Amino acid sequence: MFHGFTGNINEKINITIAETLAKEGIASVRFDFNGHGKSDGDFEKMSLDNELEDARRIVQYVEQLPFVSKIGIYGHSQGGLIFTAQFRTRQEQNQGSSNASSRGYHSR
Repeated sequence: MFHGFTGNINEKINITIAETLAKEGIASVRFDFNGHGKSDGDFEKMSLDNELEDARRIVQYVEQLPFVSKIGIYGHSQGGLIFTAQFRTRQEQNQGSSNASSRGYHSR
C-alpha cells in the first residue's frame, strides 16, 4: 500500500484495508515513505524521486518473497501518483504492466 501525502501506515484507511485483505487470506505490506510516520528521513526533504525509490525497493522486496505470485498495488492520493509513475517506468522497460488509476495490478 502506497499512502498519500502526509500519510502513514497507521491511518485508519490503511489499517482497514489490510485487515479486510487478511480476512480474505491476502497478505499486504504497509510501509511509510521516507520522511513519513516512523520512517527515517525528514519530511521537508521528501521528493517524488525518493518516494519512487522507496516504492521500487518495497516492490523488489515483495517480489523476492517465495510465497508471492501476484502483486496488487493500492495507492491513495500521492501514493496513486507514485504507483502510476513507478509502473509506467517498469512498462517502458518491459518489466511489468501499469494502470493509470490509483489502484493497480502488477504481475511479476
